Amino acid sequence: MNQQKQISTDNVVRLASDCTQQYINEMGWNSLNDIRISVTDIYETVIYPMHDISLDTTLDLGEYSGQRVLGKMIPSEKIILIDKSINEPSGDPRFPFTLSHEIGHALLHMGEDTAFK
Repeated sequence: MNQQKQISTDNVVRLASDCTQQYINEMGWNSLNDIRISVTDIYETVIYPMHDISLDTTLDLGEYSGQRVLGKMIPSEKIILIDKSINEPSGDPRFPFTLSHEIGHALLHMGEDTAFK
């Protein structure tokens, strides 16, 4: 069981690395000084086209255990939900962090039938 979890984690790290490398290639960057990574751009240019995972930023996700829910991934529906209280245009730093977190759930739990926050 522990080895199976390690294999799964290794696969996610490899998949995330592959997606990031593809994004870097598509941006035409040649050196580390060129790199300006936008999680939203990675989602739009790699995650959505390659994995068909939708993103919805228009919903109020409410609270869970007294804490505001900022993001949620529903693997069976291949959708990432980001609470409408945080949005990219406002520059809220919670947005790229939450999107990255939910992309991780998407890649790790693709095809499962559970929602992750």
